[in-house]
Amino acid sequence: LPLLGGVASVLLSTFIVVFVCIYIIIEPDTYTRGIISLTPLWYRDRMHLILERIDETIRAWIRVTAVCMLFIGVSTGIGLALVGVEQWLALGVLAGLLSFVPNFGMILTLVPAIAVTIVQAPNAVFVVIAIIVIVSFLQAQVIGPYLTSETMNLPPVLILVGQIILGVFFGFLGLMLAVPLTAIVVVLVQE
Repeated sequence: LPLLGGVASVLLSTFIVVFVCIYIIIEPDTYTRGIISLTPLWYRDRMHLILERIDETIRAWIRVTAVCMLFIGVSTGIGLALVGVEQWLALGVLAGLLSFVPNFGMILTLVPAIAVTIVQAPNAVFVVIAIIVIVSFLQAQVIGPYLTSETMNLPPVLILVGQIILGVFFGFLGLMLAVPLTAIVVVLVQE
């Protein structure tokens, strides 16, 4: 029962974040004007520039995340297809979607992949685990940090520290939003 409550809480938090992001993406000017109206008159032009930098940073994070999710999904799907797992497409899509959660998406991907592999190809369980771990490692340690440092000017160490701090204080939701929130903090500190 506590596990189901925790899963429901995570799903609800995820849906809330997704819908809030959709609303903000649909009408960003409304929220920008609202924030600017809360700042003193003499600082509004500067606040507008800061918000533009934050917007550029968040858009860069979305692009990096989309590329990483695509890499994880395609690579995992191809690897599972080569091993002979029949649901390779569904597991590849699931792996891509779960990779949205940095560093922990791999763990969430392993559970259904192992369950399906045990039923379909029990001899390939360790190969499937190796595929998921290697693909996730490449994304988390090579592709993700490279793209992040190139497009967002955000050192990988800050991402990890942000994940630890936000994960401790805000749990799963903090982990999920650690990279964009850390990027926003870095922009605000620079400004």
